[in-house]
Amino acid sequence: MPSDIADRVVETVADAAGADGWCSRAQVDSLMGATTIDRREVDRALKIAVANGRLEQDGEQFRVVE
Repeated sequence: MPSDIADRVVETVADAAGADGWCSRAQVDSLMGATTIDRREVDRALKIAVANGRLEQDGEQFRVVE
């Protein structure tokens, strides 16, 4: 389910974020690529998380909205 993947992507962004709270798309792709989730699913999950207000996006950077 995309929502389950979105949950995992949000958790990944939270775990990988630097001191400023931001995580790059490359980091997300790298960390999620270690799972069985392909890049298209990660892309879709990022879009869902941003649309639902769970992540904030600035270009290729993402951070969790608290």
